[in-house]
Amino acid sequence: MLSTFSIVGSQSRGAFLAIIAVGIFFWLKSKTKLMSSLGVIVLAVLVFNFMPQSWHDRMSTITNYEQDASAMGRINAWNYSLNVANDRLTGAGLESWSYETFAVYAPNPRDVHAAHSIYFSALGDHGWVGLILFLTILFWTWRSTSFFIRENKNRRVDDDLVFLSKMLQVSFVAYLSGGAFLSLTYFDLPWHLVAIVVIIGTRLTAQNVEVGSMVQSKISEAAK
Repeated sequence: MLSTFSIVGSQSRGAFLAIIAVGIFFWLKSKTKLMSSLGVIVLAVLVFNFMPQSWHDRMSTITNYEQDASAMGRINAWNYSLNVANDRLTGAGLESWSYETFAVYAPNPRDVHAAHSIYFSALGDHGWVGLILFLTILFWTWRSTSFFIRENKNRRVDDDLVFLSKMLQVSFVAYLSGGAFLSLTYFDLPWHLVAIVVIIGTRLTAQNVEVGSMVQSKISEAAK
């Protein structure tokens, strides 16, 4: 709860959109949607009424982005990334966000910005090849967590690991939504989460092998 108010109070528009996405995901997965809905409504009313006017002014720029210099700077950087990727198969590299490269590829060469997006950052740094690899890693990581959860419905596996998989999905929803407007492509935490998913897969595979061996042993004993 304190983290929620901290996120909202930071006045970060990307974080605000991320917490909305996480809230929707929680609601969709909740078994008590009515109670969850009431909780979200109460929280939304509290936030709306207790936040200062500066917060309301900043959040209003989400819909009126054309009048916000920061938003237009990001759009300029995103167009720069597209132009770089279309011109260079593997992008322009990690040190490419400069006046020299913006003079060549950006619609407004004087407005030099970081990408402020995990997707356009990967695109500008590594081109379409790098972006596809980046998205593929995230896609298969998500698919793995979904597989772990689905396996639990078919046959009882480690409940703790399944619960962890569900919470990892919540974390990835936050990263994928908030990261659309923040430069967190190389932030270490999401890559730690990817590694945790790999470890979960290894653990569950080992458990399945052990269960399979026990079943095979009992079948052999019964046959004798």
